[in-house]
Amino acid sequence: MTTPPAPPPEPSRPGDDRPGQGGAYGRPGPGAYGEPAAYGQAAAYGQPIQYGQPDPYGQQPGGYAAPRKSNGLGIASLVLGLLSVPGAFFLGVPGIVLGLLAIVLGIVALRRVKARRADSRGMPIAGIVTGVVGLVLGAIVLAAAVFFVNTAETCIDDFSQTGDQAAYEQCLQDVTS
Repeated sequence: MTTPPAPPPEPSRPGDDRPGQGGAYGRPGPGAYGEPAAYGQAAAYGQPIQYGQPDPYGQQPGGYAAPRKSNGLGIASLVLGLLSVPGAFFLGVPGIVLGLLAIVLGIVALRRVKARRADSRGMPIAGIVTGVVGLVLGAIVLAAAVFFVNTAETCIDDFSQTGDQAAYEQCLQDVTS
């Protein structure tokens, strides 16, 4: 057989000085943490701020500030622009494609910032700049690759017609220098 639960403790009454008994429902009684702040004084730690008094912590009245509008397109533009620079060295094509995407997304992100639908102009601008760098590097690497392939192809054609190994090696040496 089980014993019934103990009855709840009695609520405190005004003037009750028993130890451990504060205000009603276990709350501290009056004066437990010091006197409330008077008008014109800063509130003590843990005390509510009185109506009409400035906040001692410098916060603005009215609750939380509005959340910042993220600029996802600006972030994407920056990431693609950063990836376009090393991508330019893989025969130029990845640098060109990623650079173009970074530039387009950066321009769209800047228009969103101008329309006040997004914050942070820095990331789209950085994305556009790195996208242009990746695009230019990619175009240079691609042009150089095409030039060297065409020149080497000419040397190979001459070698296949003449069969002269020395002339072939001289042709390749002239191309590379």
